[in-house]
Amino acid sequence: MPQPRRVAGVPGAAGAGGVADRQRAFVALGANLLAPDLHIQRSVMEMSCISGTAVLRSSACYRSPALSGPSQPDYCNAVVELETGLAPAGLLRQLHGLEAAHGRRRGLHWASRTLDIDLLMYGVLVMSGDVLTLPHPAVAERPFVLQPWHELAPDLVLPDGRSLSRLAAEQPPLPRWSA
Repeated sequence: MPQPRRVAGVPGAAGAGGVADRQRAFVALGANLLAPDLHIQRSVMEMSCISGTAVLRSSACYRSPALSGPSQPDYCNAVVELETGLAPAGLLRQLHGLEAAHGRRRGLHWASRTLDIDLLMYGVLVMSGDVLTLPHPAVAERPFVLQPWHELAPDLVLPDGRSLSRLAAEQPPLPRWSA
């Protein structure tokens, strides 16, 4: 079996979305259309079918109001912990493919959606780009990400030194999703 390609000086960052060292990654999921809890559950199962990727754990689903935009239903949110051999760009492409398979249409910012998937963190990689910034830049302001993520990794410290426990404690608690 061929060895994964590695890029010198950047752990887990293979070129052009190729294969990387195995990394722990966290992914946020949100949905508020057409049985959103089922879209979340199915997408977690489908993530286990991504080549070189294993679902380690997933959080409970939480209910949150939409951030802004037109009036819309509440969101169902969860976080998934993955182990992957894909580089960040390759993993993101696969996750966007899952969104599309669930009927996600990109266009209007803040619009209702059948599935939204964000790559929150990939190992200890810190990067900023047009398509992907890691860790996700808006994590600290989003209780619908922090609460389920804290459920999975209460002792996690972000690469910039911020404690996930402290960030989660600064946000209002969210109720669990009930259909």
